Amino acid sequence: MGDLPRVESRSRYPVLHPMVSSPPPGDFSPLTNGPDAPDAPDAPRAPSTPSASRAHVPDPRAWYEERIQGAAVAEEGLEGRLRRLATLRLLAFVGTAAPLLALETSPRGWWPALFAVAGLLLVAFVILVVRHRGIRQERDRMRIRRQVAEEGPARMDRSWEALPLVELDPAPPNHPSAGDLDVLGRASMAHLLGTPRTLPGLGALRSVLLDPHGGGRSEVDQTARRADRRLAMDALSRHPELLESVQVAARAVRRKGDRAALEAFRAWAREPGWKDAASRGRWLLAARFLTAVNLVLFTGWFAGWPPFWIGGAALSLLLWSRVRVEAHARFDAVEGAEASLGQWAGLLEVAAGLPADAPLLTRLREGASSPVEGARALASLRRISDWAQIRRSSLVYFPVAFLTAWDIHPLVPMERWRDRYGDQVDRWLEAVGELELLVALALLRFDHPTWCLPAELPLPGSGSRPGRIPDAGPGSVPAMAGPALRASDLRHPLLPPDRAVGNDVELPAPGSLLLVTGSNMSGKSTLLRAIGANQLLLLAGGPVAAARFEAPPLVPWSSMRIRDSLVDGVSLFMAELQRLKRVVDAARGEPVLVLLDEILQGTNTAERRMAARTILTHLMEAKAVGAVSTHDLTLADAPELAAHLAQVHLKEEVKEVDGRRTLSFDHRLRPGPATSKNALLLLELVGLGAEPGGPPVTVAREVDLAPDGPDAQNGPS
Repeated sequence: MGDLPRVESRSRYPVLHPMVSSPPPGDFSPLTNGPDAPDAPDAPRAPSTPSASRAHVPDPRAWYEERIQGAAVAEEGLEGRLRRLATLRLLAFVGTAAPLLALETSPRGWWPALFAVAGLLLVAFVILVVRHRGIRQERDRMRIRRQVAEEGPARMDRSWEALPLVELDPAPPNHPSAGDLDVLGRASMAHLLGTPRTLPGLGALRSVLLDPHGGGRSEVDQTARRADRRLAMDALSRHPELLESVQVAARAVRRKGDRAALEAFRAWAREPGWKDAASRGRWLLAARFLTAVNLVLFTGWFAGWPPFWIGGAALSLLLWSRVRVEAHARFDAVEGAEASLGQWAGLLEVAAGLPADAPLLTRLREGASSPVEGARALASLRRISDWAQIRRSSLVYFPVAFLTAWDIHPLVPMERWRDRYGDQVDRWLEAVGELELLVALALLRFDHPTWCLPAELPLPGSGSRPGRIPDAGPGSVPAMAGPALRASDLRHPLLPPDRAVGNDVELPAPGSLLLVTGSNMSGKSTLLRAIGANQLLLLAGGPVAAARFEAPPLVPWSSMRIRDSLVDGVSLFMAELQRLKRVVDAARGEPVLVLLDEILQGTNTAERRMAARTILTHLMEAKAVGAVSTHDLTLADAPELAAHLAQVHLKEEVKEVDGRRTLSFDHRLRPGPATSKNALLLLELVGLGAEPGGPPVTVAREVDLAPDGPDAQNGPS
C-alpha cells in the first residue's frame, strides 16, 4: 500500500516579483464589481477586492517558467540521490549475505562476529530501503509539480493536446446548451477547467457546468453561494503556490477511484454500525484472548505438548464464521474508497493551510469540515483498511483466521472509526470537491489577469430596474429599455488570447432580442458562443473573458448545432423545430438566456422567414433575453419585430491586390444590419467557383474550413 502524500503548503522556489498587466484602457476596471466600478442602481453586486489588491500577483507565464526550471533541477538532483542509494542498498544486501555464507567455512569462534556484521548490514539495508522509498516519493511529487507547471502555459495558449482531458459523465439528452457551447469534450469548458482529479472535485465541476442551478437551493442562496465562491476564487488566485499544492496533492495518488465504490463508502459511513459498542468490545476481547492462547498452544506443540491448539483453533473458527460475511461486506465498502483516501487526506491537509482571505476559505479551513482532523482520520482509516486486506492472500489469510479469528481485529477499530467520524464524511468530501473547483476557477483568474469578475444583476422579474417597462398585459411585447446584459471587450474563453477578438456587447431588456447579421465566417456563431460560455463562467462563480461583464444569472438555452436522425426518422427541419420548442417552453417557464444560430435552415426561404418571425414573437412575448444570428437580412423588416430587435453586424473586406482577391475579417461588431455577402467568394476560395480561370481568392486571416475539425466550434462563422 502506498504512503499518504505529504503535501507542502510552502514551496521551495521563490515567488517572482509583480509583473501584472495594467488594466485595459477605457471606462471599465478589470474588476467591475470593485469599489471604483460604475454603479448600476438597484443592481446587487458580488463583493470583490479592488484591482490594486492584485499588484503582488506575479506574471503567470514567467512564474510557470520559473517553476518548471526549479522542479526540473530538483527532480534531476533527486534522481542522482536515488541512483546512489540504489548502489548502497545493493552493497548492503550483498554485505548482509556474505557473512552468512561464510559461516560454513569459518571457525565457530568467528560466528558471533559474523552474525553481528550481518545484523548491522541488514539494519543498514532496511534503513536504505526506507530512505530510497521516501526519496522516490519525493521525486514523484517533484515530477508531478513540473507537469502541473508545464500545463500552465499550455492552458494559457489553449494548446489542448498538452492538457489532460478530464473524464466527466456525458450531458443528459436535450441539455439546454452543452452541445452548442462546448461544455464537455476536447477543447471545451471542462477541458479548460480540467484540473480536478478526485471524484468529489469532478462531480463539483460537472455540476457547475451542466446544472448550475441544481441542488434545490433558492435564488437567494444560489446568488450568495456564487458570491462566496467568487471571493474565494479571487483570493486563491493570489497564491499560485497553494494552487499548485492542491493539484500535486490530488495527483500524488495515481490509482483512480470508482463512483460506485465511493457511494458504497458513503453509505457505510451513514448506516448503523455493526453491533453496539459494548458488544464489539466483548467480541474483540474474545478474539484477542483466543489469539494469545492459540499462539501459546501452537508454539508448545512444537516443543512436544499435546495438540491442545486444535480446540482453541476450533473456537476461533467458530467466532470467525459468525462475523466473516458481514465483516467482508464492510471491508469492501471501505476498501472501495481506498484508492481515494490518500487524495482526500492530502487535500484536506492543504485545506488546513488556506488563507483566511474570504469567508468560504475560512469555512473550508476552520469550519465544520475540520480539515486537520479529517486528514488524520482518513489516514488512520487507510491503515486499518490495509490490515483488513490480508484476506486477499489465501495462503496467509486462512491460517491466520484459523488461529486468531482475524476479521474481528480490524472490524472493531473500523466500526469505532465509523461511530466517531461517519457523520463528517460527507462534509469532508464536499470540502474536497469545493476546494478543487475553486482551484480550477482560480487558475483561470491567475492565468488571465485582465479577465474580470462579473457583476450579477437581478433576474428579470425579480425586482424593478431603471428603464424596464412593466408588463402591459397578456400578448403584449414591451419596447426595448435598458440592457439586460452588458459586456466590454467580450472574448471567447476557449480561443487563444492572441487570436480572440474582443467586442462590446449589450443584450436588450427582456422582450427584445439582439439580432446579429453578417457574412459567412465573419464570427456570428462565435459571438453567440462567447456570450454563452462567459455566462456559464458567471454561473460557476468564476472570472469571465471580458473587461466588464454584467448579467443576471440566466441559464443559457441554445439552438445551434442541429442534426437530423436516421434512427429516429427525424429530418433536420423537424429536429430544429423540436429544439426550438424546448427553448421557447423554457423561456415561458423562467428567465433564461436564449442563443439561436441561423433559425430553421432546413426549409425553403419563404417558409423559413415566416416561421422564424413566429418563433421570435413567441420569445418576445415570453420576455426572453438573448441573441439571434441570421443570414436573412429581411428578418427585422416585419413591423411587429422591428421595434424589438437591436441590430448589429460583422463584416468582411474584399480587396484585389496583384490580381488576387483578398477576403479579410476583423470580427468586430458594428451597429445596424449587414450590408455584404460572401458566399460566392468562398465558393471560389475552395475551388468551386463558376469561373475556374478567374482570379483566385485568398483569406487574409487564417481560418479552418473543416466543418467538423477540432477548432471548428471555436472558429469564426
